[in-house]
Amino acid sequence: MTDNTLPLLLRDTQVAHLLGIGRTTVWNRANSGKLPKPIKWEGVTVWRRTEIEKFVEELAG
Repeated sequence: MTDNTLPLLLRDTQVAHLLGIGRTTVWNRANSGKLPKPIKWEGVTVWRRTEIEKFVEELAG
């Protein structure tokens, strides 16, 4: 799934777009532990692109 046009750190809207889900669903799944845990970077909550890519690969089995 590697897309080198994506930034290394993704905002919730970017994660939602990649996964084909809404922002609220991103937050619900992150809070319930079903998505990788986001990090704070300069006051902004973001996800590491590599962790989201790994998560998707693991879904594929």
